[in-house]
This record gives sequence, structure tokens and C-alpha cells, in this order.
Amino acid sequence: MKKVLTARPIIPELANYQLCVKDILESGFLTNEGPYLKAFEEELSEYLGQENLLLVSSATTGLMLALKSFDLPAAATIATSTYSFPATSQAIKFIGFTPLFFDVQEDCNISLTDLANGLNTDPSIDAIMPVECYGNPLDLLEIRKLLPTSEIPIILDSAHTFGPSWRNRSLKENEIAVLSLHATKGMNSIEGGVIICGSKEKKDALVKARNFGYTDTYEVEGFGINAKMSELHASFGLLALKACDDAIKTRYRNAKLLRATLDNDVKILLNTNELTNNLYFPVKFTSQRLRDQVHRCLTARGIFSRCYFNPLLHTIYRETNHLEFPKAANLASTVLCLPIHHDIDETDLMTVANLINGEIIKAREELSPFQKR
Repeated sequence: MKKVLTARPIIPELANYQLCVKDILESGFLTNEGPYLKAFEEELSEYLGQENLLLVSSATTGLMLALKSFDLPAAATIATSTYSFPATSQAIKFIGFTPLFFDVQEDCNISLTDLANGLNTDPSIDAIMPVECYGNPLDLLEIRKLLPTSEIPIILDSAHTFGPSWRNRSLKENEIAVLSLHATKGMNSIEGGVIICGSKEKKDALVKARNFGYTDTYEVEGFGINAKMSELHASFGLLALKACDDAIKTRYRNAKLLRATLDNDVKILLNTNELTNNLYFPVKFTSQRLRDQVHRCLTARGIFSRCYFNPLLHTIYRETNHLEFPKAANLASTVLCLPIHHDIDETDLMTVANLINGEIIKAREELSPFQKR
């Protein structure tokens, strides 16, 4: 069996990309907010239904810019989830803020109960940066209700959520979301990120910030870094966007097939519907031993799966504020993300499902007669 990767980026036709590269090289305009970047931003605005967005060099730099765009204290405390990729907390730490980690709930997003308790009892929380884990959208209305004051900013780590769910969402003035266009995310610009703002004023400020704070050729206003997306990356993303809907539809079909074929002992963590992008297919096993057994079995057959997300972020920084993380710990030890991308065929999907089911049957047979009863 050929190797099956966990994720597969949308890759445009080589000839089409070569035409873009030729055009860019002949123009001599390689970066600095050129025509391809502007065209890509316009197409993304229409596709996502979001007027106030801008492109940056990565989602990580996007999170950093978003955090810095608010008038937060020099040593601000940012509430976030411990169950996420390290970039979530690294963006907070890199600019000198302190992450305050919370446990998660059944949908793998930050626990609203724990977050509410934290906001009510800890006055040091200056902003919240919840993660929309596996592309599962947070209920912004519920999040807003938890805030003791509407002045607390919300920065959504929405790295996984690129897709149709954004067409029905709107952000407020003090809210920002950051989406990833990294190659592991399917829809990609090789490297890159999207910042969605709740107002034009915030967008305009961040457009300056991604270019060192320049207002024009000679004047600098406010903070900034080099977070620009190059023309080569923007043109790649512009071409990839044309295939995005088909890729999402394929992942939707793949998710339905896996859901229908996998053993009932495998818990599917996300609902499969046409409003989610089905970027990930996380499944939860009854034990870490079984998860690891399945992981080894798939790897031996050239099928790559990932134990997302492990380690938990609070274990990296040891900043727990004496909180407990039982649900996140359980997920980290039992969840496996299966390949579901647009480039995997039905035969390979069935092989994945059958191998998993076979390992579950083996595990059942290993139970003692007492355990079986």
C-alpha cells in the first residue's frame, strides 16, 4: 500500500503556478503588498463573507499581531486552552504575555464552565484567546456572555476553521480571529495566515502593523513587524482557493464513510456536516493502550496519523494556577487524528477503517472472561 499522509495540501496545477511565477519575476514586484496579495485578499473576503480581513506571513505572527493590537498591560494574562498546538501559547509567550490555561469540554474547545469561573474569580485576566479546536466553531454569543466587561478582547485561534462556517459569523470591535494557511491545513498559501477583524479601523491598523507600522513610504505610526505575505505565496493561495470547495466536499464524503464504517467503540469527536471543513477527523479510543496500538498498526502499513494534541500546553510552561485538566489529559492520551484529506481514495479509507476495527477486535479478544462479562 502506498503511503497515506495525515494531511495533504491543495496544490495548484504546475503550469498555472508557473504563469504566476513568470509574471511576478518579470514584474520585479516580489512582495510589499503587491497585486497578487491584494487580489487574494479580495477573493478571500468574498469567499469567507468577511469584509475586514488581511493576509499575513503565518497564523502565528497573526496571533502575535492580534494580541499586540489591543491596549493590554505589558505583562498581560491571556486565558486560553491547554489542548492545542504549541503555537497558541508560544504566540502569547513570545510577546511577553502570560498564558493562563483552562481545561476543555466534550467538543474539545475551552471549557465554558471553567472559563466563566476563572473570569469571575481572577481579575488578572486581560484577554481571552480560545482555540476553535479541529475546526469546531465556538459559540461567540455564549463566550460574550461570560465576560465581566465587554472591554475584554477576544482573540480567536481559528487556525483550523477555514471554510464555509465563516460565512455566517460576525465579529465585534474588540474581537479578532486568526486562520491558518499553512500547508498542513489543506487550503494553503504554502505559509500564511488570515486575520479577520471586527472593524475596518482594526483592519487598517493591522495592515500598517504587518509592514513595520508604515503609514506611507517615509512615516511610521505605532507598532509593527515584517509580517507581509510575498507575491509568490499569495499567487499560490489564489490558485489553491479555486479548488477549496471541491476539497471540502471530498473531505465531507470521506468523513461520512469513516463514520459509517468504524467500530462503535471508536468515538467520533466532531459532527460531520456541510458547514464544517472536516479538516481533521479526530477519534477517541477507550484507552491510551488501544490508541497507541492502532497508531503503531497504521504506521506499519504506511498510514500516517497524529496524536493531536500532545503534550498539553500547561505541561510545557508549568503555569497552571493550580487548575486541573482531567478532560484535556484524557483526550491527549486517547485521541488519534486520521487521514481524511481530498487526495485519499475510498479504498485507502476502507483500509484505514478495517485496520482500526481489526485492532479493536484483537483488544476485545485479549480481555479475560471476567472482563468480557
